[in-house]
Amino acid sequence: TNAVLVIGLDTVEQGHDHNTLVAWTREGTVGWYHKRGLVPFSEYIPAGWNRIAVRGQSQYSPGKGSQLIRAHDLVLGGFICQEVLLPALTRESVRDGATILITGGNDGVFAHPAVAQAHADAAQLRAVETGRYVVRAMKTGISAVIDPQGRELVRSRSSEPAILAALITPRSEQTPYVRFGEWVVWLFALLACGTFLFSPPPLIFVFE
Repeated sequence: TNAVLVIGLDTVEQGHDHNTLVAWTREGTVGWYHKRGLVPFSEYIPAGWNRIAVRGQSQYSPGKGSQLIRAHDLVLGGFICQEVLLPALTRESVRDGATILITGGNDGVFAHPAVAQAHADAAQLRAVETGRYVVRAMKTGISAVIDPQGRELVRSRSSEPAILAALITPRSEQTPYVRFGEWVVWLFALLACGTFLFSPPPLIFVFE
């Protein structure tokens, strides 16, 4: 089989703890992605705040760079949990060559169920921005496969076990956002504001 198995694990590399996606094929381990956008006071204690740390609390180190996973003819770009809210990370992965984006996590650590939906919505935005399929497998939350137009091809119910299947295709083209970054967003925002400010006033007809 040419299957690729990806699992979220705590790992240790060179004495540093990481929150990690690890990928296997039948040949063995083919790559991993260490989470980059760590949550302060949850996944690490910022410098100067060590006095409030709880014994046994996670103290992860961030990964460096896009850490693409190459398996068969796929180039996988990973992101974990709330990194779905950080478009710069997925943009970097795609610029470096990711042909599919994969993500996992645990939305159960957040108190309100609306957070799971917000993260699922953000995953759709990441798909559109990068022009990539997003495969999202959550321990708790909403799992889905999202196409480059932001449509959910399949979707689980929130926090319920599910097996999802969808046909996806690796993609190599780059969207304007991937090529040029945030200034594209600001340019469109300025154009929209300019259209509103400088458009002629509406004609008002009064009939007596």
